[in-house]
Amino acid sequence: MHPIEVLLGPHYFKTKKVLQESEYKSAEEHLRFQRRTLAQLLRFAGAEIPFYRDRMRDITEGITEKNVLEKLDSFPFTSKNLVRNNLNQFVRTHGLRALKVATGGSSASPMPLYWDRFVTRQREKAFMWNQWARVGYVPGASIVSFTGNVPKHGKTYTYNWLFNKYTFSSFNLIPTKIDEIIVELNRIKPLFLHGYPSTLTVFAKLVRTAKTPLAFQPRAALCGSEKTFPNQRNIIQDALRTKVYSWYGHGEMSALGGECECSQAYHLFPQYGYVEFIPADIQHDTGKQLYEMVVTGFNNWIMPFIRYKTGDYAIRKEGRCACGRQYPLIEEVVGRLQEFIVDCEGNLISVSALTSLFEKLSFIDELYIFQDRPGLFDLCVLPQREPSTQERNQLIEKIKTVTQGRLKPAIQLVKEIPKTGRGKRRIVDQRLDLNAYVHQ
Repeated sequence: MHPIEVLLGPHYFKTKKVLQESEYKSAEEHLRFQRRTLAQLLRFAGAEIPFYRDRMRDITEGITEKNVLEKLDSFPFTSKNLVRNNLNQFVRTHGLRALKVATGGSSASPMPLYWDRFVTRQREKAFMWNQWARVGYVPGASIVSFTGNVPKHGKTYTYNWLFNKYTFSSFNLIPTKIDEIIVELNRIKPLFLHGYPSTLTVFAKLVRTAKTPLAFQPRAALCGSEKTFPNQRNIIQDALRTKVYSWYGHGEMSALGGECECSQAYHLFPQYGYVEFIPADIQHDTGKQLYEMVVTGFNNWIMPFIRYKTGDYAIRKEGRCACGRQYPLIEEVVGRLQEFIVDCEGNLISVSALTSLFEKLSFIDELYIFQDRPGLFDLCVLPQREPSTQERNQLIEKIKTVTQGRLKPAIQLVKEIPKTGRGKRRIVDQRLDLNAYVHQ
């Protein structure tokens, strides 16, 4: 047992034990667990959560383990806009237990939400480490993460000794800095690399052309928060001589699933939440049926997400996996396709890395990026309010600073955000031919 596990406390250990005991149970046993937990959650929501207490009290009082799936159909769908516009209606309490955070990752429209300060993150660690264990991860193993966070005081990375985690800035993944980064990595010799697949692909390409070779072989590259494309997987595995491990999840913490030892299909944890697959009126370009994912999470009773429309579409995979886990399977998640923008030197920067800069800006409701020239882009903002000149300038300077002047944005206020054919908000309107950059 690693000391960090002790610090995570009883909810971590309880969840870890549940996963160890239930991982290879039958599909029928998992469904019984989901029915039982759903019944408890829906009754709780009808009594404690204002949005459901005002609308669903009569229904929730009559919910049992046997009728819960039928009763769930009576609950309204929820969405990011509904929750954002009625945030206090979805929260049980604003006391000490309620930790306010915001969704991030690939979203162009961060949403505030609350986690249970003493439960949600601790349970999340148990689930994440359980699936990472499929590629050899154990708590306390050394890990290097590439994120949009920039180390202070000119440092190359920051270090969190509790988790034995080294964080490098994805904005520094450019030819002029890659050798400096590799020197540090060779000293650290991390067992695992972690980041957006788009970011790790850029890193892998730079490794191929760097003067300094990697002097270590990581056990796995952990790729999350974006769709991992086959060509990205091949580039990362070839350049870094390691296995790529990918998973699906989101900040609302209501659905989570990752690959296993035998398959690249996502295995959704039945212990984490209940996922409804709603047939969509559109088809994948392969002709396969697409399903909209609607989720109900089990890990955050301060602010439970019930029948929440993620905006993600999936191709389901039938049958059972050779690994022995009888979890629901997803062949592919569609709709979280990451985007790049191109800096003035022709380097690719993942928009997912930039979104962390926008999460705490109160004047932004939604946004998208328009680019038709390398190094320049329009940050098109649907404002919640008119930003001051100082706020505009601070955001522009922040982007320039973290990219060391290689990206120069112009802020444009807009009245609406363009949508794709599926009705999703457009994150990037990219007019450059990315093939000239992505496949170089």
